Formats: sequence, C-alpha cells, structure tokens
Amino acid sequence: METPTPLQRYRTHTWRPSILGVCLLATSFWAILEIASRRQTLAWDGSLVVRVVPLLDPSLSQIEFVDSFLEVTDQSARLAGLGQWLQAEYARHTSQPLQALRWDISDAQPVSAPPPRVSPESTGLVSRWWSTERFLSYFQHNAPEQRHGPVASTIYVYFYPTSERHRFSGQSVACDRSKSAFVFVPTDSNTSPFYLALLAHELCHTLGATDKYRGDSSVYPEGYVEPTQSPRFPQEHAEIMALSIPFAPGQEAQVTSLQDCRIGAATARELGWVESR
Repeated sequence: METPTPLQRYRTHTWRPSILGVCLLATSFWAILEIASRRQTLAWDGSLVVRVVPLLDPSLSQIEFVDSFLEVTDQSARLAGLGQWLQAEYARHTSQPLQALRWDISDAQPVSAPPPRVSPESTGLVSRWWSTERFLSYFQHNAPEQRHGPVASTIYVYFYPTSERHRFSGQSVACDRSKSAFVFVPTDSNTSPFYLALLAHELCHTLGATDKYRGDSSVYPEGYVEPTQSPRFPQEHAEIMALSIPFAPGQEAQVTSLQDCRIGAATARELGWVESR
C-alpha cells in the first residue's frame, strides 16, 4: 500500500474537521430557526386560514372515507368538528368569538411511494436534520400548488389502508419552522375520532404550542386541564398537547376523541390567547 505524503496527510486532517464544521454550522442554524419560530405567536384577531393537503397512499383504493373525514359543512363530520372545537376553546379562554376559521382544502393527491421516516432524536442532530429535510421535501414535492393567499399553517394528511397501520403508527409530527403538520390517518371509521384529536394536537404545534407529556405521562401542572382541582384525580379531560386523561396517580387513559380534550392554560398562553404571567 502506498504511504501518503505529508501534504496528503495534511489535506486529509484538514478536510475532516471542515466537514464536521459545516455539519455543526448547519445544525446550529437549523436549531436557531426552530427556536425563533417557536417564539412567534399568531395574531388571532383576524381570519385564520388553515391549508389541508390530503395525500393518498399508493395502496389505497377507496377514498370515500377521505371525503367524509375532510367534510367541513356538516358540523357532525370530522374536520368541521375540529373547527367548532377550536372556536369553543378560544371562547372559553378569551370570552371572545374566534373571528373566522377557514379551511383551504386541496384536491386529494395520490402518491407513487410512501414518505421517508424521520430519524429519532437518539441518532444525533445531523442525522435528524438530514432526515427531516428529506421528509419535508417529500411532502412539498407531492403537494399541489397553493391556490389562495397566505395561510396560518399547512396540514398534510396522509391517508393509508388500515392494514398498513404498523408502518405509519407514531409517525405524525409537526414542524414549527415551516408551520406545517404531517398527520397519518388510517381509513378506519372506528378510530377516526382519535385521529381528529391527533390532527388538532399537531395543528396546535404549528400555531405555537409545545408538548405537555413526558414519556407516557402528562406533565404536571402544564399537562393538566385542571391542575388546581381538589382532589387532583380524576381529571375530566386531557390537555390537547398531552392526549391522555390522568385518572389516578401514575395512571392515564389515552383519549378516544377530540371531545375528551381541552386546551389548558399553558397552551393557551403559547398560542397567544392569553397573556403570559
């Protein structure tokens, strides 16, 4: 094997730190953008427009469920129910009506391949940043052109057959930086009420809210709707950013529908509904 010259060794040793420096710089820039976006609050005194982009898994053959889930005129239907819930929670915290909430729903788009996965946090910042960028690019590439003006946030809803639940369970996520949410919904009418709650959870992320759970438990007091009630248990509702109802010390029940959920005081402050203490 040929022995490298001193110049070659110098170039190798200087090149590797350069790669590391670029990666660290990119990661730091990404982190700064994330922090800055979380400090932004939405102006709720005007019209709130939420764009919804439905995407259809390649193996999905029937879309009747998709049309029902995205219905916005029938108040008993899925997306319409989320709008009513958000308006009710806003009024409960502010004693004011939400001026206007409008859904900008794109035509459902079939895709040729499922989206890439986002790497878990345990893989490191660089790996997670790279996988997140690939994930975002996938949805932006498959989304149709935006038809209207600016929106408060964009929700990509990826519909897949119930038989594929093992592939997509736990993949729903939101990106503060792009004000986008990515919700994976099986075409199962029995579980659709839960996925509407999950969609509301991710939507709140795009509007400035943070998670209120750690592991499988709601964080006290931020993750409790009524943290000061006595006795503390059982709680009647779940905080939307926790998605589980504490009913006894160390015991919680996962929500089954949006009606199990409320927006707590901490989340209301993050959304800009009430002033921070």
